[in-house]
Amino acid sequence: IDSNVISWTNGDIETNVFGSLFQFDATAGLVSGNTSIDVEIITEGESGENTTDTIQIIIVNDNTPPSLSNTIPADGGWLREGIADQIISVDANDPETGILNGTFTYYDCSVNVSNATVFIVGLNCENGVCNSTADLSMYVEGDSMCFNFTIYNNALEPAILSGTVGFDGTPPAVTLISPTDGTIGTGNMSFVFNATDNLAATLDCDLLFEGNVEDSTTANNGEATTLIFDVTNLTEGNHLWKIICEDGVGLEGESEERRVLTGTGPVINFTINSVGRTEPYLINATIIDETGIDNAYFVFNTSSTTLDANGDEYTETLTLDLNYALGNYTLNIVAEDLFGFITNETYTFTLVRGYNIT
Repeated sequence: IDSNVISWTNGDIETNVFGSLFQFDATAGLVSGNTSIDVEIITEGESGENTTDTIQIIIVNDNTPPSLSNTIPADGGWLREGIADQIISVDANDPETGILNGTFTYYDCSVNVSNATVFIVGLNCENGVCNSTADLSMYVEGDSMCFNFTIYNNALEPAILSGTVGFDGTPPAVTLISPTDGTIGTGNMSFVFNATDNLAATLDCDLLFEGNVEDSTTANNGEATTLIFDVTNLTEGNHLWKIICEDGVGLEGESEERRVLTGTGPVINFTINSVGRTEPYLINATIIDETGIDNAYFVFNTSSTTLDANGDEYTETLTLDLNYALGNYTLNIVAEDLFGFITNETYTFTLVRGYNIT
C-alpha cells in the first residue's frame, strides 16, 4: 500500500445518525505474484475506547498485457495523403489493472528502422480508448509508413501492435450514364452512373439536386449504380444535378452537371359545340402558363393556323365551306410554353347547315 495509514480525525457525527459510511481509496504497488495483506480498521470513540477490524485484501499480479483492437490506422490499410492532423486511435482493454498510458511511433518503411527518423506521439487513454493526432503531411501516394502502438497497463505490462499503412491521393472518377442532359423529368426518376477508384472496392455516393442531397448509396467500384429521386414537386424549369462519390480515405470525386427539365404544359380553356357551314366561327381560347407562352395554334384537317394573342386570349377564325359534309369533326389547339412543355387538346364539334340570307 502506498501509505501505511489513512485516517479520518477530528470530525463530528450528528447524534441522530445511526451509521456512517467511510470510504478510502488505496493504490497497491507492483508485486511479482498474487499477494495477500491484512488491512486493519481502527475505530476510536470520544472516551478513548477503540475497535479493530481486520480485512484481508489480495493484490493481484497482473502479468498479462492489455488487449488491443480497432486501430486507426489499420495494418494493411490506407490513409489520405498530406494530412497534418491525422486521427490516431486504438481500443485498449485491461480488466485486471486498467490502462496506464500509451504511445504511437511511426517512420518511413522505405528506410531501415535503425536509420529512420522515428516519430513518437503520446496517447491519451480514457474509457478504453487511447487516441491523439499525428502530422503525416510528409507522406504522399505511393509511400508506406510503419507504425507501432505501445500500451501499458498499471502493472507496467506492455502490449505492442505493429503494422504498415499506405497513402492515397487519387479521388474517385464519376461518369454519368443517364438521363441525358436536358431530359424532361416526371415522377420517380432513375439516375445511373459509374464510379471508379484506384483503391477502394466500394464508394459512398450522393445524388445532388441544386446542391441538396436527395438520395445516397454505396456503389461498387466500376459498376453501374442507380439512385432514385421524385421530381414531382420541383418548380417548373431547369434543375442541375450531379453525383458525388467518396472513397475510404475521404477523397471526393464528382461528375459533370446535367439538367433535368420539370414542369407542365399550358392550361387551355376552350369549348366548341357546333359550327355553321360557310359561316366564320371565332375560335377564342384562354391559354395560361406561369412561365409564359412561346406559341399557340390550332390544327384542323392536318393544317395548322397560328392563333393571335391578346394577353391570355388567343383567337382565330375557322370557316368551313360547302365542300365539307355535315357531321362531326375534330380540331386541336396546341400551346407550348417557354420551357418547351406542350399541351395538345382535342375538341369535337358538329358541322351544321349555315344560313346566309341575302
